[in-house]
Parts: sequence; structure tokens; C-alpha cells
Amino acid sequence: MSASAFAAGLALVTACAGDDSASSTAATATATASSTTADPSASSTSAATSSSSASSTSGDPSATAAMTSPPDTTGAPPDDAALCEAAKLLLPESPTATPTSPPSWGAGEAIEIAASLHNTGADFNWYPGIRVSADHPQVTAMSAENWFYALFADQSLAIGVSFVADPAIPAGTVVTFTIRAAVLNTDCPDLASTTIQATIE
Repeated sequence: MSASAFAAGLALVTACAGDDSASSTAATATATASSTTADPSASSTSAATSSSSASSTSGDPSATAAMTSPPDTTGAPPDDAALCEAAKLLLPESPTATPTSPPSWGAGEAIEIAASLHNTGADFNWYPGIRVSADHPQVTAMSAENWFYALFADQSLAIGVSFVADPAIPAGTVVTFTIRAAVLNTDCPDLASTTIQATIE
């Protein structure tokens, strides 16, 4: 075989080998692309993760509560006007007068004046409570105010304070107690109130 014929044959073999290599590379690339496109697990997993995350966030009750609670009664101290406006929906209901030495209330004895404080508005998170007064100078409060940390929307809870009668108060004296809705350290005029009477026996 001549040198030129050998060289031509070698070139042909090399060219064929190159074609096979290129075909193999192209086939590999095609298979990889096909595998990536056909495999739904990556996109499915990603979509499921995103969906799960979104569902988890949107279904979190605390997140919803944080958005729906009135901003003027949540977190940092709100201004008095906003507080007092929200407090108009706090209603003292079903008042009671319970002697601490039953069955009757006598001179020198204490009595508990209570009511059910009903929040007819949205969540109230700034110390709702009651402030109670007596219309007789010989009946004084042991503590005229009492508070909750918060009342949820449409929640109703019993709350009370105690008064004591002077030992010299005459039997038969009728005392009227006024129970008014209140907010801690805030002077809110015209809040709802209720009254109850008790008689010194």
C-alpha cells in the first residue's frame, strides 16, 4: 500500500469515528433533555412546595387574627379617641350584688358588685373593664375598678369589685351602685352602664 493510500484510509476512519462521537453526544444530550422534560417530579415538587407554603400561610389563624384585629386596640398604646370609640361596644350586663357574709348585707360588712362585661365589637386588646360607684358616702370601694387583659369579639365574662358599708350606716339604707364600662388609665365619657340596688339589713 502506498503512503498516500494509507493516509486517505486513516482520514476516513477518523472521520467515521468523529461522526459516531458526535452522534453519541447528540443522543446523550437528547436523552438528558427528554428526561428533564418528561420528569414531572421536579416541577411537581416545586409546585407542591409553593402550594403547601401558600396554604400554610393563608390558613394560619394567628396571621388572620393579626390582620383582622382592630389596629387601634392592638399592640402599642392607641390614642384615647380610638380606644374610647371601640369601648362604646363594651356592655356591662346582668348586674349582681352578693354579700360576703350571706344571707344579707349589714353595717360594717362587704358586698361584691359584679356584672357580665360583653364585648359586642371586634377583639378588644387594651384592658377593658368596669368602674363602679356607690351613691352613699358611707359605702366605700375596696377597689372600684377591675380589668381584663382583653375581650374577644362577642365574648362575655363576669367581673366584679367589692364595697364595704360603714359600721354606723343605718339599717334600711338603700344604696345604688352604677357599673360602667371602662378602659385602664383612660377617661372615656359616655360608655355603657347599668345599675343595681342593695339594702343594708
